[in-house]
Amino acid sequence: MSRKVLEETLLSAAGEGDVEEVTRLIRQGVGVNCTGPRSLATPLHNAATGGHVGVVELLLKAGAWVGTRDRPSFDTPLHKAASGGHVGVAELLLKARAQVDSRNEVEATPLHNAASGGPVGVAELLLKAGARVDSTDRFGAEPLHEAARGGHVGVAELLLKYGARVGGEDEVFLTPEDIAAREDVLDEDEKDRILKGRKRILELFSAVKMAGPYRRIVRKVGPEGGELQTASCTVTVPPGAVTMETEITCQVINPSDVTLPLKEGEMLVSDVIELSPPGTTFHQPVTVQMQYSSVSLGDAREAVMWVTEDRSQWTELKTTGLSESKLSVSVDHFSIFAVISQLKQDRFTVPTEGFKLTSSTQPEVQISFPKQAVTTPTQVTIQDRKSK
Repeated sequence: MSRKVLEETLLSAAGEGDVEEVTRLIRQGVGVNCTGPRSLATPLHNAATGGHVGVVELLLKAGAWVGTRDRPSFDTPLHKAASGGHVGVAELLLKARAQVDSRNEVEATPLHNAASGGPVGVAELLLKAGARVDSTDRFGAEPLHEAARGGHVGVAELLLKYGARVGGEDEVFLTPEDIAAREDVLDEDEKDRILKGRKRILELFSAVKMAGPYRRIVRKVGPEGGELQTASCTVTVPPGAVTMETEITCQVINPSDVTLPLKEGEMLVSDVIELSPPGTTFHQPVTVQMQYSSVSLGDAREAVMWVTEDRSQWTELKTTGLSESKLSVSVDHFSIFAVISQLKQDRFTVPTEGFKLTSSTQPEVQISFPKQAVTTPTQVTIQDRKSK
């Protein structure tokens, strides 16, 4: 039997879920990464499409590539598993290091496919694995747009729980709410279900809007780690930070519910968020990245993150990462966090042998410390109060 025939047989057997035949062909040395003549689909694509866990497991053990793409959709096997709602297959692919946010021809992620198809289980699995709830495809659509389009209430509810935006606009400025309000349905056989689903989704959106900006986002993470993403912050829990499944939450709270001891020249430039559970101590540093408004910042100002345990006494945290409109810190437990804009401070350590300090915002401001001006290395801070 020719190699071509053997490969075609393997592709067919994988798609049919024939574990015995796939095992026999692998033992014969048929390449597990062979592809179909036109679709370029691999046996792993075919097995993932059919939800055949046993065959997927065999192929992965034999060295099947998880990142291959078919034609013309450029889907990965994880896209196929997500479309079909095959949780077991998706779990195997993710354990084999499949990229949870891989993109296909239209730049859709597996979460887009799951939201479009409607299976809640695989959508939840992807979100727990760190899939971005706000990822956009080539047309600007987020997964919530797809859930609304298909009238998939369960997926829409799940996406909202993970912080999906009701008001996110696609390339033609349609929001998920706009789509849910429409009555045009292409699939006549599914029309009644879709329209009923859209009506229920509109009710969900209305409830979210009535809850206002202070709603609570929940995410479960285990010893393998995970990520909670909201419009206000991203919390990254590394592997080993917790020893058992832990429910972490992000609650945006009203600034009037805390006491911010803002001095002259300081202002709040972010949401105030409360991360829970507050009593949990992490075994590895957890990264908290907060979104903030950089409009008010200039060369003479800087953003810093404050933390409080009692809603009144605040401490500045050491910044571990800073990019445009995002600021990161590492913490070993959860509290209440806020980003504050303040006049830039220059921090120096003055040695005993003398030192000259120069302000970064006003270079003409210089301070000279002669030798032995301090008896031990001393921290000194310069702040230009006129740059506010």
